[in-house]
Amino acid sequence: MRQRFLQPHDTAPAASDTIGILGGSFNPPHDAHVDICRQALDGGHVQRVIVVPAYQHPFGKPLAPFADRMAMVRLAFEPLGDKVEVSDIEGALSGVSYTIDTVRALRRRHCNARFRLLLGADVLAELPKWKDIRELLRLAPALVFPRAGSPVPTLPRGLSNIEVVGVQPPDVSSSGVRQQLADGADKIPAVPAAVMDYILKHGLYRSGA
Repeated sequence: MRQRFLQPHDTAPAASDTIGILGGSFNPPHDAHVDICRQALDGGHVQRVIVVPAYQHPFGKPLAPFADRMAMVRLAFEPLGDKVEVSDIEGALSGVSYTIDTVRALRRRHCNARFRLLLGADVLAELPKWKDIRELLRLAPALVFPRAGSPVPTLPRGLSNIEVVGVQPPDVSSSGVRQQLADGADKIPAVPAAVMDYILKHGLYRSGA
């Protein structure tokens, strides 16, 4: 059965629902992204997950076109079924994608739900630089999943509402995937096959990492 990607008017979370927000560049998506989402659901930390590709990176990192990354994310997360929604909300907001703005917008759309940020431990060092980080963690306390190089994450000083859960996802990074693609790889085990087919069909990431 193909996954139906929910639109805002389709959703009516119960008051007890906790929704995970998994944001990122997804440039491209890979197995570690999918594994974080799966762990959050299987561990009962959240009942649903909204996956949010960034429209424009707040630190100015170059990204593949938004439409391509949306398409790849849909392909990557399709096997997880209808507990996962892939949202283009940051495209609708346009401009630089700040997580606090996204969370505020999602809270307006899903006023009955509680939210948790789903984060890989590799982003913890950057958290103090995020816009309105203390308000963000108040609105959507973070669930942090260990990543390679951060097996026992060090939590940023002065920040609360951060909980480390789960086990280390596959050891893979988008930058490493881009480098392999730039070097001519046509099969990467840590990239879902459907995503790899899309990348090859559209010639993405071939000119550089």
